[in-house]
Amino acid sequence: GQEATRADMSDDEQAIDEDIVASITEVKPRVESIKRLEMEISGCSGVPALKIKTLEGIELVVSVSVNGYRIEECSRQLKMKDFDSLHALLSETSKAYVQKFGTSLEEALLALSEKDG
Repeated sequence: GQEATRADMSDDEQAIDEDIVASITEVKPRVESIKRLEMEISGCSGVPALKIKTLEGIELVVSVSVNGYRIEECSRQLKMKDFDSLHALLSETSKAYVQKFGTSLEEALLALSEKDG
């Protein structure tokens, strides 16, 4: 399974792969759904891609390369540009993502301050 394919990866591909895994874990609580597309069906010429549905129902196909995260398809008109991170991309495209991120940040800070008190 996984081990054989990892050995075939270049360092860049491996770094991207690890970044994707971490990014999915990071943003998952703040989107409706996120899943990795098989390269063949993503239409993103051999680069990994993610299919994301935001809490507002915006559907995105995002390609991931050494240049960053890029919106390839979207159910709304958005500027096609590269983002440093999936978090940055979603912060710009999904208001609900930002709100939920803010809420989870507040909760974390609250939990910290309660611990100190």
